[in-house]
Amino acid sequence: MFQDLIRLQEELGDVASRGMSDAQLEMLPTKVLNLNPGDPVTECPICCEDYAKKDLIKILTCFHEFHDHCIRAWLKVILFS
Repeated sequence: MFQDLIRLQEELGDVASRGMSDAQLEMLPTKVLNLNPGDPVTECPICCEDYAKKDLIKILTCFHEFHDHCIRAWLKVILFS
């Protein structure tokens, strides 16, 4: 469903888009996920796919973690008030 929203936004263009800029997104901390055998595997709350070793993870100021590509797409689309 999220991918459908992204596709729709791409088709319509940036209609009153107030999402984050690339510069703002770059300021968010990023880490490379290092999973070891036996570590619990969690999933990205946006795409619901399990994190894998060496995935790029963005960390928000609230300390929630997401796939880099998922949160970038999400924060570029959502409207901030």
